[in-house]
Amino acid sequence: MTSEPPLEEVAFNELSSHLNDLQDRILEIEILSSASCPPGPPRILRDGNCIGIPKTLLVPAFKHALTILALGRPQAGVVVTDKKNDEDAVSEPTMKRRDNVLM
Repeated sequence: MTSEPPLEEVAFNELSSHLNDLQDRILEIEILSSASCPPGPPRILRDGNCIGIPKTLLVPAFKHALTILALGRPQAGVVVTDKKNDEDAVSEPTMKRRDNVLM
């Protein structure tokens, strides 16, 4: 039996996917309240270059992003600059671990 990843990771990956798809365009991002979301589980809405993200997903995605930055763990699709060669690299990140993570 496989366990599902935590909501923080799912929300972060979904938002990252949308932002990566639209990285060369000007975006319109709207933070949605629960009243303006369609029924069912919260999900990120997209129409062209517009993204609507419910608050219930934005906060977990932000918490996961903070954890990634604090621990210096590169994720798939996240590029970390390698200052030794001035090239984009995922190995040997230049970020440093922080002992206190805001949660």
